[in-house]
Amino acid sequence: FGLMHHVPLAEHRAAILAALVEQTRPGGFVAVSFWQFLNDETRAFKAQATQARALQELGLPQLGDNDFLLGWKNTPGTYRYCHSFTDAEIDQLAESVARRASTLARFTADGRTGKLNSYLILRVH
Repeated sequence: FGLMHHVPLAEHRAAILAALVEQTRPGGFVAVSFWQFLNDETRAFKAQATQARALQELGLPQLGDNDFLLGWKNTPGTYRYCHSFTDAEIDQLAESVARRASTLARFTADGRTGKLNSYLILRVH
């Protein structure tokens, strides 16, 4: 858990999920979490503000859709890459491994609204 949102580029995230499925024996399970911090209004506002500051400080161009540089432990000038997943992106990732694994469960949890993370449980064929 807590890995996929730090992986840049959709193709890299798909490759990691495929590798997890490939390394799991038939009948085994792969459980993955997808942070959806933009679903939380307070976190989304903070992410936008931190992103603007980070890009200016580091002299970087705008990042891709739902890609952010977020702060780390309130340490000035320290940033980490994070991606906020959409439901459509999670659907695409599940579909990308559908020939080798079936979706056993998918649910959201965490945070005050219960929608801060989406969890995907796959069963490998």
